[in-house]
Amino acid sequence: MRKFTLELLHWIEQNLGSSLTIQKIYRKSGYSKWHIQRLFREETGMPLATYIRNRRLARAAQVLKLTNMPIIEIAEALGFGTQQAFTRVFSRHFRTPPRVYRDSRMWNFTGIIPSSTMLRHPLPPPDYVSLDISLSHHHSFTNDVDFHSIECISDKITRLSNLEMTMLEQAETIYSVVHCEPVGRFGDARLKMLLCDTTHSDELESIRMAGSYLKFNLLGSYDEFRHMISTIYHFELPLREEVRAEGPDLLEINSIKTSNGYSYFSGCYYIPVA
Repeated sequence: MRKFTLELLHWIEQNLGSSLTIQKIYRKSGYSKWHIQRLFREETGMPLATYIRNRRLARAAQVLKLTNMPIIEIAEALGFGTQQAFTRVFSRHFRTPPRVYRDSRMWNFTGIIPSSTMLRHPLPPPDYVSLDISLSHHHSFTNDVDFHSIECISDKITRLSNLEMTMLEQAETIYSVVHCEPVGRFGDARLKMLLCDTTHSDELESIRMAGSYLKFNLLGSYDEFRHMISTIYHFELPLREEVRAEGPDLLEINSIKTSNGYSYFSGCYYIPVA
């Protein structure tokens, strides 16, 4: 992809939550309407207006499921004008109204189009597994994200702490129970990661993970782990028949090796599905 197109895509992503118009994009690019439309279609495979609408709808779907932001405010923040217009476009694209989409206990990722700035990391096909494991909760970590960075929430999952690194040196496997919850009503969300292992103690909270899951095997560096989890949510789930069920994800790290100053992990990522 040309540097110019990539820079323009990044600019569009940063301005989805503002009064972004096609005319503003033409002025930003410095090219004629005909030239920028032709170039954009060649690079992304879709018209500029279609791309912007799809990306706004993808952002809206994530904000609906991960935050308490009122629907009318989502419509205004993403440039749909009115709640009625937003409901009409959203319902046509996802085949369900925004309120029903938010209230559903399941999350169907079909129709969520990722940003063309994102890279798809190659992953082996996931396994469909039944899980029933009892974990002991040692420590918790939280990361807050706002409306503008809600799509980057998966990037924060693999930020291992010194405590986790120490536990990996002492145990064969550690786990992180990953849960996202709304914060307030302004489009914010909180990612909670509960650090666990399989040791049992009356002094520690017990967490049971049971049900049907998609199991993705992961192997690579810290950055590769992060990109793999991002790929799962932005590229893999929208193409699969399964829908995400209620409950937290589970990150399993089996080992860590260090070579030439770089750490390499092996493990699995589990997503509850129905």
